[in-house]
Amino acid sequence: MFYISSQGHSGTGWLAKSLNKHPEIVCWHGTRSIPPYDAGDIGPDGMPVKILSPNEFIHGLRECENKTFGNKIFGSIHGYYGVECKDIIERRGGKFFAVFRHPILKINSIFSAYYVSLASGNKINSDEIKLDYISLFSKLSKNIDYIYEKKNNIKENKILLKKILKYFHLLSITKFLIKKIKTLFRFRVKITNDENYLFDINNFSDEFLSQKAIETFEHSCIRTFETDHEIIQNCKYDQFLKMEEFVSSKEYFKECFIKITGKNLSNEILDVIFEDQNHINTHSKVKNINEIYKSWPKSFKKVYKKYIYDLKLESKYEQLGYNLLLNE
Repeated sequence: MFYISSQGHSGTGWLAKSLNKHPEIVCWHGTRSIPPYDAGDIGPDGMPVKILSPNEFIHGLRECENKTFGNKIFGSIHGYYGVECKDIIERRGGKFFAVFRHPILKINSIFSAYYVSLASGNKINSDEIKLDYISLFSKLSKNIDYIYEKKNNIKENKILLKKILKYFHLLSITKFLIKKIKTLFRFRVKITNDENYLFDINNFSDEFLSQKAIETFEHSCIRTFETDHEIIQNCKYDQFLKMEEFVSSKEYFKECFIKITGKNLSNEILDVIFEDQNHINTHSKVKNINEIYKSWPKSFKKVYKKYIYDLKLESKYEQLGYNLLLNE
């Protein structure tokens, strides 16, 4: 029994499909239920499928394995994040792993999947439309940097104001007044799923597109760095699976397969896995790390570096062989 943790955008679909090529392996992908429905699916009783706790899910994996009389190894990938399943599965004798991908490529992939969705008010599903983000950043960089700087100045001013107000015992009164003002001037946006909704980037102002770019980039960084940090703090190096290598190197994939499943992998199955390259889900057309990083606004580069330095991720990423471009 095994569990592979990931926030997605790291070849997890490819990995699950590849593991399932072996006749003795069953690997589910992106589920928190048994049977393995997708999140939000409706069950045969017409009710939403029950989302299981990590403890319930891992117990279910063990029972599935037991009912095959030891003839199948059960596992799952990309449903629970961070180390939610680590202690639970290890206490039951299972194995825990986590997928890593170069942070620039991962951030770019998440950004590419979610930017249009956020800009459309969730009327368009994630990853449904792909844009040329290098051209977009070239157009919006100055706006993005200006909004970021303005946003940070507002944060700093709020902190200073709170300190001053505390001395005059006015903080609670100020909060009450602000709340009342917000109530009077609140702007509500109703989000609807309109199948006929057409997204045209030219219909939005540069300021709006820049703001959504900032929100999407922050979302991408949080998903990437906070999860990686949690994994690094709680796992050993041999529990890391490097995405760039397992999708490209037969030797590395075979090492990972044996480590994950405890089973051998024939060259025949290995060839079948690597001949089927079309099942790798690509969230972004741009794959060159230097090209992606060069296209980012200055503020994005600062945020990227700040996460790495603040969370002390530099040495571990470099141990994985990642050129972080911190001196660029």
